[in-house]
Amino acid sequence: MRTITPLCIAGIVGLSGCETMFTHYKLSSTATQGIATTDAAVNYCLPRGLVDRMNSQTFSALSADVLGMAVYDRDLYTRTYDQRMAAVKESMCAGLGKDLPAVNTKMAQMQGDISRQLVSARNAEALQLASMGSGGNAVQPMSMAPVNTTAPSWSNKPNPPSTQTYLVNTPKGLVRCQIINGVYANCS
Repeated sequence: MRTITPLCIAGIVGLSGCETMFTHYKLSSTATQGIATTDAAVNYCLPRGLVDRMNSQTFSALSADVLGMAVYDRDLYTRTYDQRMAAVKESMCAGLGKDLPAVNTKMAQMQGDISRQLVSARNAEALQLASMGSGGNAVQPMSMAPVNTTAPSWSNKPNPPSTQTYLVNTPKGLVRCQIINGVYANCS
């Protein structure tokens, strides 16, 4: 059900059929249909007051988050949602009300799993990209936090400008940028 697609290098994209250069999480058809079905039932039952508002809002927030993090078949989601919305009956809302807390627990677990897998895969990807940029030599990964490169001053001379370094994702790839004195940006 859960798959992480590995990094596709720009030169291999045409051969592999990978749609994105970055790691992503692909939601299965079964999971997509399950989320669409429950979304339709919640959206039918909630305005009629037939399910608990808090559980319904929790599910809606979790499903939106999962769908926002994952790559999924949007046409399948839309078709399933429309079919289920037309088929929902008020009598089904009582069962949904009982099942929603357990469904929310599973959705929260799925959200956490996806998030952890993406963070892990993207960290590995960043290390791989960093080593590719250095000609394959081992490179220390750049910290996501600013790195202060100013040395302490022990004299009355003015301090050199403070510099913070960031790795920035641009349409042309990852670029190293320095922010000087918190005002000027220099990207190379």
